[in-house]
Amino acid sequence: MPSSNPYTVSAIGGKRRWVAGALGLAALSVGGAFGINAWLNPELTSSTLTGDAASTDKTVRGEAVQYQYGVIELEVVRTGGKISTVNLIQAGTSGSEWAVVPDMLVEATLQAQGSGFGNISGATFTTEAYKQSLNSALAQLG
Repeated sequence: MPSSNPYTVSAIGGKRRWVAGALGLAALSVGGAFGINAWLNPELTSSTLTGDAASTDKTVRGEAVQYQYGVIELEVVRTGGKISTVNLIQAGTSGSEWAVVPDMLVEATLQAQGSGFGNISGATFTTEAYKQSLNSALAQLG
């Protein structure tokens, strides 16, 4: 005799079908989050050098960006179509323990060949100011 309890659910097609559904939903959620992040934060996409403009050697200076811990200003040198050097003209940070952050950002720029790299943990404001100056220099390079 069937139960008269309306909250009783009988298994349909197996007890663990929910696992596959939950995993699929989790994968779609993570994928959607990355898509939404890329759409909402277009400045995080890579600014790189391409085409004929990348073929000439050139040195340009990025804008001096004032932020809450000082000023970031840099110079970008392009040689052979690639960013070969980033010189820090001004690189203010919030204290001596953060003084290595601008050098880390220079290394990230050289590896990414543009501004398409993430933030340094704990140094978000410095990273954002650096990327703003870097992107102004890259725009001059073409």
